[in-house]
Amino acid sequence: MTPERARYILAHTLLGGDFRHAFRQPGDSPRRRLDPDGITPAEHAAIMAHWRTLPGWTSYHTAVCEIARGVAAAE
Repeated sequence: MTPERARYILAHTLLGGDFRHAFRQPGDSPRRRLDPDGITPAEHAAIMAHWRTLPGWTSYHTAVCEIARGVAAAE
C-alpha cells in the first residue's frame, strides 16, 4: 500500500471514523455496506503485516497512519 492510498483511505472514512471496505470480513453484518473504493483484501493484508510489527498498544488505525506518513515500507 502506498502512502498516497493510505492518506486517501484516512480522508474518506465513514461517520465515526470507521474505514470503508471493499470486502466483507468474518463477523461483519450481511448488511454492512461495501464500498468499491474501500480497503481491499490485499491492502488489509499489508496493514495487518505492518500492524504486527508495532508495539502492543497500537491499533489498526495507527498502522494506516504510519503507512500514510511513509513510516512503513510500501507493499
